[in-house]
Amino acid sequence: MNKSINQFIKFCIVGFFGALLNYSTFFILYNYLSVYYIISSGTGFILSVFLAFYLNKKYTFNIVTKSKNKLVKYFSVNIFSLILGLLSLAFFVEILFINIYIANLLIIGIQTTSNFLGSKLFVFR
Repeated sequence: MNKSINQFIKFCIVGFFGALLNYSTFFILYNYLSVYYIISSGTGFILSVFLAFYLNKKYTFNIVTKSKNKLVKYFSVNIFSLILGLLSLAFFVEILFINIYIANLLIIGIQTTSNFLGSKLFVFR
């Protein structure tokens, strides 16, 4: 199998576990501990980025060196993808009048691709 395709599949698997941690953290903090929803969501996002960074570094891209610089780059890529996704969502819904649920599925693809390319070409190269 092509190395990039293999990495992309692993990246998506890691992303699934990151999303699971993100949502679980949000759900527990918000529903059981009554933490404000913005803080609950932000906490879930941050924890999932740390988990995804570690798993992508070790499992997806097979990097063994330690580097705080890579973590900062990884956060930057994820923040860029978050902003890109939110802007794309607004464009799809407000300008193109695409159904919000379909638009949200489209941005998941955009964000996944953006995160993968940023991780492969910028963070873990």
